Parts: sequence; C-alpha cells; structure tokens
Amino acid sequence: MNWEGQNMNSRTLSFNRPVFRNAIRRCWPLWAVYLGYLIVTFTVNVLSFVQRSRWDTESFLYNAKELIYNNAVFQARASVVVGILAVMVLFGYMYNSRGNTLMNSLPVKRESLFLTVYLTGLIPMLACQVLVAGITLLLSLKSGISPACFLEWLACAALGLLAFYGFAVFCAQLTGNIIILPLVYAVLNLTAIVFETCVRNCLATLIYGMTTEKMQFYFLSPIANIADKLNVTRNYPVEVRLEGMGVLAAYAAAGLVFSVLAVLLYRKRRMEAVSDFVAIPILKPVFRYCMGFGAAFVFAAVMNSNFFRITVSGAKAAWMMAALLQIGAFLGWLIAEMMIRRSVRVLPLPWKGLVIVCAVCILTVVAAESDLTGFERRIPDLDKVEKVELSNDNTVFSDPANIHAAAELHRRIIENKALYDGNSDYMILYSGETAFATTEYDATGDAWGGLDPQQVFSYWLPIRYVMKDGRSLTRMYTLHFRAEDVDRPESVMGQVRALLNTAEGIQSRMKPDLPMEEQFINYAVIEKETADGGVEHSYRLTPEETVELWNTAMLPDAADGNLSLFTIADTEENLKTQTNLRIDINLFDQLRLHDPHYWYHSYRVFTFSERCLEWIEEHCDLEWENMADVYEARTDAALPLA
Repeated sequence: MNWEGQNMNSRTLSFNRPVFRNAIRRCWPLWAVYLGYLIVTFTVNVLSFVQRSRWDTESFLYNAKELIYNNAVFQARASVVVGILAVMVLFGYMYNSRGNTLMNSLPVKRESLFLTVYLTGLIPMLACQVLVAGITLLLSLKSGISPACFLEWLACAALGLLAFYGFAVFCAQLTGNIIILPLVYAVLNLTAIVFETCVRNCLATLIYGMTTEKMQFYFLSPIANIADKLNVTRNYPVEVRLEGMGVLAAYAAAGLVFSVLAVLLYRKRRMEAVSDFVAIPILKPVFRYCMGFGAAFVFAAVMNSNFFRITVSGAKAAWMMAALLQIGAFLGWLIAEMMIRRSVRVLPLPWKGLVIVCAVCILTVVAAESDLTGFERRIPDLDKVEKVELSNDNTVFSDPANIHAAAELHRRIIENKALYDGNSDYMILYSGETAFATTEYDATGDAWGGLDPQQVFSYWLPIRYVMKDGRSLTRMYTLHFRAEDVDRPESVMGQVRALLNTAEGIQSRMKPDLPMEEQFINYAVIEKETADGGVEHSYRLTPEETVELWNTAMLPDAADGNLSLFTIADTEENLKTQTNLRIDINLFDQLRLHDPHYWYHSYRVFTFSERCLEWIEEHCDLEWENMADVYEARTDAALPLA
C-alpha cells in the first residue's frame, strides 16, 4: 500500500486534539522534568540570592540583574540539549516500525500529524518557561527587582528553544535511526566551523600568506556562534546588558524556517525508512558527496597538521595534499556507502561520484598552488587603508608613510616567495640582496644542510590591513633569516625591525587596552633574569608605584625611542644593549566581562633606558647587567650566537 499517496475520506484537521491529548499523556514526565529543571536552575537560584542579600544596598539590584541575565544565557545554551532530547521523545515513533505504522494509519493528514506532535513539544516547554518566570517574579517582587529582567530572561530562553528545537525537528526527518539522530544534529550544528577550519588548514599549506584564523562562515555553526555572541556585559555600577539577542533572534527565525522544511520532508518520508541512516532517498547522493568532501579535507587537515606541515613545502606539499585528499575522499565515500547500505559489503562502489569528488579536490590543489585567484599577490589600494597592524604585539600604523612602508615590505616578501616558502628540494633562506640555499630541514633537528641550526632563525609576521569601510585583509608569513641579516638595513628583516621600531610603532605598543590606573592594575613586577631564562630576583610593584614608573620613566623613555624595542634576534651586539631586567604589567577590569578586559605586556629594559634604570635604582634593590655578560658569566651557558 502506498502510505504517502493515500488520503482518507474522513475529516482532516490542521491540528488534531485527540493526538495532542494522547501525546501530552504520553510525554508528561518529560515536561515535569523540564519544569523541575527550570525551578532548580532559575527560581531557586534567584530566591536564594534574594534571601541572603540586603535589598537596601546599591549593589543589590545590579547583582540581581546580572544573575538573571547570566541564567538567561545559560538557558539559551542549554536549549542545545533540551531541543534534541524533546525531539527524540516526541518523534520517537518514526524510528519504530510499529509506532510509525500506527501513527500514519490515523485518519489525519501528515501535515496535521506533524504540526500536532511539533506543538505538543513546543507549547508545554514554552508554558514551563512562562510559568517559572511568573512564579519567580511574584516571589521576588518585594525585593524591587524589575519585571523587565524576567521578561528578558523569558525572551532569551524562548528564543533559544525555538532555534534548537526547530533545527532538531529538521534533523529528525533526515535519518531513520534514533541512535544516529543526535550525531546528525551535532555534526550539522558544527559542520561549517569544522569544515572551514580544515579547508583553511589545507589551503594555508599551499597558498603563501594565507591565515587559518579568520572564519567566514562561523555564523553557520549556531552552537559556536551563540556561545561567542550571547553574553552579559557589565559596567559597574552603571548598567548590565544582555548582548547578542539579535543573533539569538535570527537563529530562532532560522529554527522556524527549518520547521517548515521539516514539514515538507515529513510529507515525503517513507515509513519503510525505519532504521535507515538516510531516510530521504533523494538525499542519499547528497550524503555521499558531503561525506566525500568532508572526509577528504578533515583527513588531509589532520594528517597535515600532525605529520607533514613542518617538513614539507612548495610543490612537494601540493603533491602530498593531493594524495591526502584522494585518500580521505575514498574513505568518506566508502563509509557513506556502508551507512546507506547498512553493510560492509559495498563493492563495487558507485565510482562516478567518487571520481567527481577526487577531480574537484585535485583542481582545488592546482588552483591553490598556482594562485589562480591572485590571493598571494593581492595588496589593497592604500588610499582605502585606514591602518595596518603588524606583528601580534599591539603594533599599529596609521601614518600614511608607515602604511606605505608596510605595503612595500609586504610586496617584497611576496616577490621573494620562492626564497621564504621553500620548494621540493630546498629550504631557501634570504639574506639581504643575496640568497643561499640549504638542503631541506632535517626533521630530527640535527642539521640545516650543513648550517649550524643556531645560526638560522624564523620570524612569524602577521600583516593586517584595516580598510576605511571596516573590511580587512590579513596575511601570515614565516620569514627565515640569519642573525646578521637583522643589522642590514637592506635586508627584509632589517626593514621589519626598522618599521616596528619607528616612533609610531613604539608608541602603539605603549597604549594599553585599559587605562594605566591603580584600579585596573592586577599585578606588576620587575624581574632580574638568569641566563637560562629563570628569575634570580624580583620586585613586586604596588599599583601606586606602577603608575609612577609608567608615567615618569617608561613613557618618556619610549618617547625617546629607548623602550619597547624589537631586537628580532639575540645577537651578541643586541645582547650588549639589553639588561637582564624585565618589567611585566598585567591590567584587568574585573567589572567588564568582554572585550577588552585583560591586557598584559612585558618590556625589556635596555642599557640606554636611562629613566627606567634610574627609577629602579632608586626604588628597588636590583642590580643589572647586560645580557651578554650574564651569558658569559655562566660556564655552562654559551651565548646564543657565537
């Protein structure tokens, strides 16, 4: 009998009350547990705080509001689990032959049956949220807590439920196996962020300068994005805000859209699909392709990150990546076929689709290695650039001259890709206007083709252009060099150090994210280092001393170009200019939970940092030496470079 196409002659409704009442009687323990969960995690929590607090204090309403908002964020995130559990209970009949046959034999349209079961899950959970919010409000009304706080809590919890319940219902239509359902739900929630991370990892090996940090499709992973965007920020004692409600509302709207899509899939879902990994026949080819591409890049990224990335580059990396992608695609395609057929006997495989996946992977490698899109050569129009961020040490340039210098440095690095990126036969090191080649780096660390490994350095240089319209362009480069290159103005590393140590570069590193005020100083210390990097003596600064040192010594020395300098490499000459004193400052705003609330910086004191040395001599019992003498004084510690 064709169950999908047959219509009963009896009356049909868009919402079936008998089915609704039956589902309520069957699932009431679930709602009772959910109600108890809300009472324990919210009502008891709020009332306990109200009872142990003094209502007449200035901080009471502030802290109460913060408590309610934090719980609202928790409830929205907990909906990730609540949604899938509710769907597994309510739509569990779809994964049981007897229950599926019984439900679909009722004189009710499939759309009506779906809507009834869907609302049976949604309405009681929303009712529990309303009931708990109302009870908690009434019991705490005398304390003076604003009813608006409870309304925001309710809105946050309800939106989170709509988002993840709707998506879970959609996922339930894709599979006929209730054990696989949670896995499908979790995978689809995280597919975008995992897949993009793996793709970027693979492409970064092939595309010179590509970074793996910036995610374009992060918003397609609701769990990760809500965890990042939905938060409580506070500015004591002025206000507490619940941020990210717009993002949550967008996901709730998406949840409703997925609910509509679930109806369409439910109409075409075969009753015989019970226990099938893929319940919708038309989606089986899609599942194969998703598994093929997904497994290809995940396998390649995992193998690349753990075994090959350090020792392989250039054309050899392209061949390696192509091979890894082929292996991953085959494994993914094979596993998908096993899941679809529910058997390990799947040979021969449907090879045409597998060939397409493998061909696309190879074309991707070719396009990346040949820079078909011009990604590697792209430098933005400098007239549209607002600022350039160089290195990860708070160095920012907004002066047009420095922006042009950064772009020129970037252009020179691009032109010398072969010298820095390596190829199948050599690891090339660039030194000023000449290049010298060594055999590929020995993975054991014993040799760099005859060069003493201590004579070869690597410097990680991120470059980020921030445009006037808010867009950005980011590149990452690893520059190989010898120590003497840093002292040569014509070398790339000489240009790097000169640009980082310009007046604007130094001043940008002297601008903490938080005010240098006593209330924000978490700790500050002056340490006297040993040759092996340990601490021989230290002096803990009070907040008052930190502010004084910063304003009277550190800022003036930096203005003269005598502090916050980049040395790049510790040559003997550089070590003679560095003392064994280091100033560490940590700022922390405990009243702000979000960007920025924490700042840390470490400053090396130089032999020509006169004001800092005078202040330390006057206030601290710390005698300094230059680092070259510190190394020389130890019989078992040679200079880093001969």
